[in-house]
Amino acid sequence: VEAGLFRDAGGRPAPFSDAATLLRQSFALLGKGPDARSALRAGDLAAFARDEEGAPVLHLMLIVRAQDPAHGPVQVVYHPGEKGGAVRAGALDALARDAPAGWRPVPENPLFRGFYRWKEWTP
Repeated sequence: VEAGLFRDAGGRPAPFSDAATLLRQSFALLGKGPDARSALRAGDLAAFARDEEGAPVLHLMLIVRAQDPAHGPVQVVYHPGEKGGAVRAGALDALARDAPAGWRPVPENPLFRGFYRWKEWTP
């Protein structure tokens, strides 16, 4: 970890990465549709790109999933980005169904970039 768990824009090991570089250098796109969603594992990410104050901003949600589905539904954990805001968690199904349209992880949402997996975990 001291050498760097992530990759910087040049592909070199780095201890920190912004969201865009993190996705580009250290994660692989699984997809946006039902096949990608059914393949999710703990540690995967859901990514959203929003325009905030005239600049594109990426938002990432961490997927939390038990290996055995009998232990509960797939969850997401995220920080809403507000200063002093608390980390939140909820069911992925509820997010896809009940969240405001721009935060729904569904293929029809143009702000949803897809589900991603850390490249070190992919064959």
